[in-house]
Amino acid sequence: MSTRAVSRMWVASALLAIASMVVSIYVGYRYVRLIDCLAARDEASAVRTAAIAEATDLERAADLALLRTPGPAARAFAVEAREATDRVRAANPAPREGACD
Repeated sequence: MSTRAVSRMWVASALLAIASMVVSIYVGYRYVRLIDCLAARDEASAVRTAAIAEATDLERAADLALLRTPGPAARAFAVEAREATDRVRAANPAPREGACD
């Protein structure tokens, strides 16, 4: 094999290695961005769950009270608790799907 052919193979190998490194860096960058996005979505979901938990617990207690002692007062308490839960859910919307594309 001539020196020229060896030189061409070396150049081709070097270009392939450089292209591979560039692609690897790009994929790594995108992967880190995806991880950061998923972590942010998970944190937002946890904050939403914590905000809704208290209202949901109150709604469950009101439903249980309505089952144990049915009546207008228990019914009004259950309706009020459900409306409060709906307000809390409206104030804390779920993270949108597909935000990490």
